[in-house]
Amino acid sequence: MRTRKPTVSPVNGETLVSDYLSSLGLTVERFDKASMREGRTPDSRVMDGGSLAFSCEIKTMQQDEWLDRQLAKVPPGTLAGGLRPDPTYNRISTHIHGAATQLDAVNAAGEYPNVLAFVNYDFEADSSDLGAVLTGNG
Repeated sequence: MRTRKPTVSPVNGETLVSDYLSSLGLTVERFDKASMREGRTPDSRVMDGGSLAFSCEIKTMQQDEWLDRQLAKVPPGTLAGGLRPDPTYNRISTHIHGAATQLDAVNAAGEYPNVLAFVNYDFEADSSDLGAVLTGNG
């Protein structure tokens, strides 16, 4: 039987990335409330010295809990689950499309780099899944 780690909040992923970027000497700033009210913004802008280095959107990959929900519905020792398409590729693709929308909200002209950071808490998914989504070679 596998042991599951507790569900991790996306805020923890943002903290991990922010701490990492800060360790590199960069300053991570949240967008102000006025910018956030105008439309979907990325999580932060990253400064190097006093200059904007890039905008950063952070996406946290949670463990797929579908099987856990299926098991919770049946008595112990009972088979549960079933066949279904692997949701990993759709989740990654959805995160990429959402991040692109958020990054375009503040940098549609591409005046500076846009960065998408993934924090992965899904032990069933790894960088090869991201590669498959990006290249179409699954």
